[in-house]
Order: sequence, then C-alpha cells, then structure tokens
Amino acid sequence: MSRRYRIRSVFTLFLVSYIMVLIVPACLAGYLYHQAMTMSREKYIESEQGRLSRSIAYFERYLEQLDSTVLKLSYDRDLQQILQMEKPEPGDTEVIRVVRFNERVRDLLSAGQDSSYALILKDNEFVFTNTSVIYGLSFFYEESRNYENMTASKWIQESFSSSSRDFLPMQPILWMNESVNALTYNHPVYGYERKIVGTVQYLVTEEQLVSLFREPLEDQGQVCLYSQDGQLLATLGQDIGTDHAVDGMETDRGYVETDDTVTLYQRSEEGLLFTLSRPDNVAFADAYALGKTGWISAALCVILELGLGIFFAWRYSRPLQNILMNLRQMFGTGEDRRQNEYRQLTSGVQRLIQSNYHMQDALRNQKERERRSVIDQLLKGQMTDEQEIREALDRVGVMPGQGKRGILVWEMQEEAVMEKIQKIDGICWVYDELPGRYVLMVETEQGMEEVKQRVEETNIGTAGIGRDYDRLPDLALSYQQAMYSLRQAQVQGQCVLRYADLSSRNQEIYYPEELKNKLIQGVCHGGVKIVEEVFYTLYKENVEKRFLAGGLCRILQANLAETYLRVQQEWRFNRQSTPEQLMEPFESAMDMLQKMRPHFLELCGEMGQMQQHQKSEDAKRLIEYLENHFQDTQMGVGMMAEIFGFSESYFSGFFRETTGESFSGCLERIRMDHAKQYLRQKDAEVEDIAHRCGYTNAASFRRAFKRVHGVSPSVWKKENP
Repeated sequence: MSRRYRIRSVFTLFLVSYIMVLIVPACLAGYLYHQAMTMSREKYIESEQGRLSRSIAYFERYLEQLDSTVLKLSYDRDLQQILQMEKPEPGDTEVIRVVRFNERVRDLLSAGQDSSYALILKDNEFVFTNTSVIYGLSFFYEESRNYENMTASKWIQESFSSSSRDFLPMQPILWMNESVNALTYNHPVYGYERKIVGTVQYLVTEEQLVSLFREPLEDQGQVCLYSQDGQLLATLGQDIGTDHAVDGMETDRGYVETDDTVTLYQRSEEGLLFTLSRPDNVAFADAYALGKTGWISAALCVILELGLGIFFAWRYSRPLQNILMNLRQMFGTGEDRRQNEYRQLTSGVQRLIQSNYHMQDALRNQKERERRSVIDQLLKGQMTDEQEIREALDRVGVMPGQGKRGILVWEMQEEAVMEKIQKIDGICWVYDELPGRYVLMVETEQGMEEVKQRVEETNIGTAGIGRDYDRLPDLALSYQQAMYSLRQAQVQGQCVLRYADLSSRNQEIYYPEELKNKLIQGVCHGGVKIVEEVFYTLYKENVEKRFLAGGLCRILQANLAETYLRVQQEWRFNRQSTPEQLMEPFESAMDMLQKMRPHFLELCGEMGQMQQHQKSEDAKRLIEYLENHFQDTQMGVGMMAEIFGFSESYFSGFFRETTGESFSGCLERIRMDHAKQYLRQKDAEVEDIAHRCGYTNAASFRRAFKRVHGVSPSVWKKENP
C-alpha cells in the first residue's frame, strides 16, 4: 500500500471520528432535553390533578350539605298533608297550615346556607321560598325567577325531567328583582312509593363556585363543569378559547394537550366531568426554560469540541500555533481541563438534592391526605372504637390527651387565619373542611366556656361550639352540635354560640332534632348499631349528666313515642305497638330508656327483613331480565340503567350489591351457559351461536368463550359431545 493511500485512510478515519465526537454530545443533550420535558410535564399534571381533586371534594361536600337538608324534608309528615291540598281561598283555615309549613321549610333549607332556594310542588303548583308562598309555576317563573336563556315551559320541563339530582347550566337569572349569574342545582323530592312529588332548586352563584375552585383558577386557569351527557354547565376563570371534545374523555382522569393549551379532567362519583385548562406557555414555563438551558448546553458542548479540534490542529500546525499563542499572551486566558468534571459532579449532587426534596414533598402530601381522611371519618361517625381512633390519630401525628375534648366550627375570612386560631388554647388539630370554614378539636380543663370567650375576643367570623366529651367516638356528636350551633349563630346574628347554652335556654331534656333524625334514619335503614348509639347518647345526656326524673322524663318518653309512631305510620310495619304500650309506667329515666329501646330494635329487625326480601326480589328481577334479553347485542350498563331508572354509576354498584357479581360478569356467564347448550346441538354453527348469544360477530364470541373456558368453541364441542 502506498504511503499516499495510507495518509488518506488515516485522514478519513480521523475526520469520521471527529464528526462523531461533535454529533454524540448534541444527541445526548437532545435526549436529556426530551426527558426533562417529560418529567416536567408529569410533575405539573400530578400537582394540578391534586389541586383539582381538592376543589372537587369541596364542591361535593357542599352538595352533600344541600342533599342532607332535602333528605330531612322528604321525611316531613307535614309535606304529605300539603301535597293533598288545593289552592286555599283568602280567609281559609288552610292558609295558616301553609304559612307554618313555609316557616318549617325555611328552617330546614336556609339555615347555614344562602337563602336562594325554592321548594316546588309538582301537582298542586305550590312554590315555597324564603320570603313567601307562591301559587302557580308559570306565575312564579314570571314574577320571581326568570332565566335569560330559558322559557317558562322549558324551565318547568327541565325541573321535573330527571329522577335524580341534576343541574341547569349557569346563566343570568332574575331572582327577587336581582340579576345573578348562577348554576341551578335541582334535587327531586320523593313521597310515598318513590314517586317524585316536587323538587328543591338551589342557586349556586358564580362567586360560590369561584371560591370552591380558587386553587385551580390561579395562574390563568379555566375550570369547566360538564354533566354526565357532556352538556357544559359552567365555565369559571379566564376565557382562553378552549373547545374540549368531551366524548374523548372516557377515563376517570387524564389530560389533553393541544398546540396552545393543556387540559386536565376528572370525573366525580356522580359522573360529573371537571376540566382545568391553562395556556401551554404558562403550564410548562419551567419545562421551556429547562429546554432552553439544555440547548444552550448542547451548543456549548459543540463549541467545546470545536475548540478541542482547533487545539489538535494547533499541535501540528506551526502558523496556527503561533496565532493562538499570540492570542493567549494578549488576553492572558488559560483552560482548566478539570472544569467540566467539576460541573458534572456539581450537577449530579444538585439532582440528588432536588430528587430528595421531591420525595419529601410527596411524603408530606400523602401524610396530609391520610390525616384529612382520618379526621373526616371521625367527624362523620364512621369510627366507633376508642382504641382504633387513637391508633389512627397517632398514625397521622395527632396526639389526643385523656381529658375532655370538643369540636369548634369557625367560619371566617382566610386572612391571618392561623394567627386568630393560635389564640385558642388546647388545640389538637385544625381541619379546613371548606374554604373559609375550619373545624378545631379543643382539649381544655376549664370547659368550652373559656373557648367561647377566646373566640369572642377575636371578634372575627361566626363560630359554633359543641359539648365536650370523654370518649373520642362522641366527637361526631360534638361536631353535629357545633354545626347546629353555627347555623343558629348565623340566624341570630351572633359571633359564637355554645350548644350547651342553646340546650339550657330551649329545653332541659336532651333530645335534639339531629338525634331524632339519626334515630329515624337508623330504623328506616335497619341500622341496629345506630339505634344502640342513639340510646347510649340519650342515657349519657339525660341520666348521667342531667339526672332526668319526674315529669321531664315523662316528656322524653312522649317524644320517643311520637318518633316511634311516626316511623310506624310512614312505613306500615307489621309489628305495631300501641300508645298504651309505649307509655307504660317506669321507675327511673334509665328504666324508661330500657323499656323504649326494644320497640325500636323490633322495627329495625323487621326493616332489615324487608330490605333483605326487597334485595332478593331485585336480584331475581335483574337476573330474569338478563335471561330474557341476553341475545340483545346492545345490552349494557347504560341500557339497563335507563330501563330501571338509575344513573349508570349508581346502577353498577346497585347490581353488584344486589346480585353479588358485576354486571359484565353476570351477562357473560348467562351468555356462556346458553352457548354451551347451543354447541351441544349437532348442526349448530359458531356464527349463528354468536348472534343468538348477543355477540356482534363470531370473532368476539370466540375470544370471550376462550377467556372463560380456556379452549375455543370447536375444541369444547369435540370434548363435550
């Protein structure tokens, strides 16, 4: 080989190597940039999904409070009498009954809530509001509530079109001569035999929704609320020109990214869809900044490699060497070859520190979610064992003492919240239940009177204080008392009220309305444990604390007898005790409670049997319907839910609870049982069997059959002639 050829080969190899040295850092920088963008997107989506989840939880808690007031109204005996009335003439005695019922409706529906409600009865066209009673639906629409984008007939149709709670889209509404932009929450009211007799409509104003979704609306955020069928109900925040394809959002949560916006979405348990949209340049500002840094780093790498090439040439080129030496002498520059190694080491340490920060943030968020879950279960009365509650609170970092403790519910503005709360001594934990509402568990040796004085000294917001108890499970009752006191404080225009003060002013016996409703709910749902808890509370409050005796004990017995007869009359139980049996003589308050308790437990047992029988009948009816219609290729959860008058989400849980198996599993089992019968027939073809069993084609039938039986239909037919 000639020397000239060898020089060319060496030069070519050197040129290729040098080009590779230039390309590899650029490719590596591009890959790191892509990974950084991906991680930044994932971090943004996770954090924003968390903020959207919290706001959705606030919204659902707000709806649950509205639902609880309507539920109390459904069991009201006076409502059934009003439904039988026609429009009374002036001076008629029935007018007094209507006015009294309107006052009762006002106490149930407006206490602790905005007064923008209306109870609308369907048949006799009575409308009850916070100010008056109006007769005639069209007259009420024209004079008191006028929708900008809806006629009177359309409004009446929409108000009674659904058997479950739903919404009317947000729009300008003329309510009591004032224009408000509000979302209408429509909750049906049921009478006997699950028949819709009316509806309660709440107006949820745009300001209330913005308060609930304050976190996701920050930084140019836009929140949209859609119904189950994809109808846009409300749009909050800045208008950034988004047009969502709601039909494509089939999963419970996820995100959609377009050229200029990023949209996250979540579905609630009721099927409502919430979307959070934000401009792309705002959502991924950190990612774009990081990407710019990455490309600058890649350019620096290329420049460094070019510098190394020039250095290599300098070693073998005297003219170039002289030029660089002159430049070096002119500017006095020098290269530190270890500089890049130091940068890599520093960058690696910084990444480790940043990763540790992220892990700590995730652990703190998980701890906070667990803490909120434990406190929420405790306040709702879902935890009844003392030791279990202590272990759960200890696990989330809340250490209750051994003394008396009670619940304080405080509504105030969010400015300097912790500064005001810290003035209360003995606080174990603070729970932000809703924006502007804080639930505090307070331990004090001096009693809740001292806590009341501390709250009054702040002169901020409105507060309600429940009784203090020794047992942790009783905090659920203290929370209910605090909420009741808060509503009374708002009605009376006071800063703070104690439940103990309300009890001493109103009655000497302890049998509040919330405990009465809890007893009714326990009997109507067959909840023996709930009835036992109610009677234990009656014993603690009336026997151990008040030492109830004489005529007051007789009054408590009469109140319990009235509750028993009311439940017995509404549900028509077979076991019926007469008033004489209920009002039998007793020796003490404890003896009276022991004699009244078996009557309610008997009703619980019968209600449990009725529910079990109803569950058996429902399961039989569902299975029978599937047996008769399994050939229908359109058979699915949506079709069954529409036939039986339920929503899809509720029907899925109802079917599983009633039959003990999922809807898809039950339908597939029935189809497979019939398929095996058809396969045993000699002239049966797989294509024909597939259509007879409700499958659209033979391929889907074969896949389903093999998934269930492990073999194809033809193999099974050979093995089972």
